[in-house]
Amino acid sequence: RASIDQVLAVPRGVRLYESLLAESCAVAQAYGISYPGLFDEEWRGARCADLKRLPAGSSASLSRDIIAGKPSELHDQLGALLRLAAAKAVPTPVFDVVYSSLCVVEAATAEEHIQQNETGSY
Repeated sequence: RASIDQVLAVPRGVRLYESLLAESCAVAQAYGISYPGLFDEEWRGARCADLKRLPAGSSASLSRDIIAGKPSELHDQLGALLRLAAAKAVPTPVFDVVYSSLCVVEAATAEEHIQQNETGSY
């Protein structure tokens, strides 16, 4: 439920982002996506810098949808990456944990919103 700047303000949040980026790069490389400089340390550092330039309070639409109890792109985005990784036997331990955690949060939040709508309480 944290914004991007809140995640990147915490050292473990930065490491989480860097780990997810490294795993997604490994999946891309397994499918032959590569050119000089792509996915190297400088490139990855630039992606983190890109996120740090976002306005304070920015968040991913996937996160906003889950919080609102709406259908999200979780399975189409993270799930797709995990399916692609599995097909090429690319290990994605961090994505596995993040995806599993978000599946639980998505289901619980959706259930809470259903119950609130049934009882009329917010």
